Amino acid sequence: MYEEILAYAWSALMEEDRAKLWAGRARRGWEVLSGKESVEARRVGDLEKNTREHFTWGSYDGGDPWEGVGMGHPWDEKEGDDHHDHE
Repeated sequence: MYEEILAYAWSALMEEDRAKLWAGRARRGWEVLSGKESVEARRVGDLEKNTREHFTWGSYDGGDPWEGVGMGHPWDEKEGDDHHDHE
């Protein structure tokens, strides 16, 4: 399941090699768990075979996903925000 999620994420970011890598791992995992002809194995196998034609390809449109990485905690406190009430 997690490999499949990674494959979809990389596909959404248009990282073909990584999407194919994780789709292949997911497919093999689903083949063991559910069988080679299972819906799960075929579903992720479609992404592996036709990455650029898959509905997830390039579907992320939220800007640079790495922007701001390492620039502070994502939930830095803002004025009036008291959900992090610790010292």
